[in-house]
Amino acid sequence: MHTPQNNPLGKLRRRRRRRRRRRRRRRRRRRRRRRRRRRRRRRRRRRRRGPWRSSSPEVPNPWAVDRGSMTEVEPVLDFASSGRTGRRNALPDILGSPAGVSPTDLPLKLAEMSINSDRSQEIQSPATEVPPPAPQSPELKDTS
Repeated sequence: MHTPQNNPLGKLRRRRRRRRRRRRRRRRRRRRRRRRRRRRRRRRRRRRRGPWRSSSPEVPNPWAVDRGSMTEVEPVLDFASSGRTGRRNALPDILGSPAGVSPTDLPLKLAEMSINSDRSQEIQSPATEVPPPAPQSPELKDTS
């Protein structure tokens, strides 16, 4: 006769129950880990925020930009001597537009620039280029 311990169906059911319990435990652990990770990320984000995130009015927000007080940028003809670097600063100077360039206009402007540079290379080759004479300062001119 089959006792509850030796019953093959009982063993099978017990195994299934154990497996279900293990799966549930694993799921719970995973959920806990995810929650912990989320909490840590939130804490890190809070730490990264600067003092301007506080509600105190005496600390100004450095990222708040006053659009009315922005200065106009004059286009620089000789970009190398302008002292400005990087892609963001280069395009408005090269194209002569202080407000910047819209993404739709950019391919046309760059195509014009490449055509213009090709023509200038045909007209003046680098081997025949002569550097302009250095301007003399007013101190050197006054020898009397």
